[in-house]
Amino acid sequence: MEKISEMGKLYLKDYYVLMEAQDQSHTFLNTVLENVVNRIEERREELPDLGENYYWKTWSNKTNLGHYQIYLKTKKENKLLRANRVDIIINYRDVRHTTILKDPTAVRISIDCTNYFNNKVNKISQSELDEASSKAIEIGTSVDYVEKRLFNKEINLNLSSASDSAELIADELIERAIGIAVFIESVVDKNNINI
Repeated sequence: MEKISEMGKLYLKDYYVLMEAQDQSHTFLNTVLENVVNRIEERREELPDLGENYYWKTWSNKTNLGHYQIYLKTKKENKLLRANRVDIIINYRDVRHTTILKDPTAVRISIDCTNYFNNKVNKISQSELDEASSKAIEIGTSVDYVEKRLFNKEINLNLSSASDSAELIADELIERAIGIAVFIESVVDKNNINI
């Protein structure tokens, strides 16, 4: 590159200030995420118990912070989930892991599923899906079972308090886990699968 753009000139002129701001921003976001992870672990008993064949797992990107997952696995295959596979995931992503935030001072909570889950859902009758979806909606989780992204929400961070932000996010993640459990339990029970 022979010549730098005007935007590049502005960046270089304020390089040290911008790097300090980035470091502070990343430290704050890391603190929020660390607090979220700790709160979920402290509140693990609030994750719904669907019986001995189901279990909740968590994952956090340790090398590139800003992405956290809670997912439900089953030991026995049923109408929606494969045994010991991840077919439905609650994702937490901050600005470092998504480019579609309307506000970079927010985080995105989404429920995503695999093609397998999506295909299985599409084989269930509309009335059963509507019933399962309405049960999930009653507790605040709308499930768009036509898409692979079943739920999507942005939560604005309290930039004055990482712990307040984390508490709000942990509440949201647990509510989504309950919504997933209600949806799956309703569909599985309707199809005479013993959970």
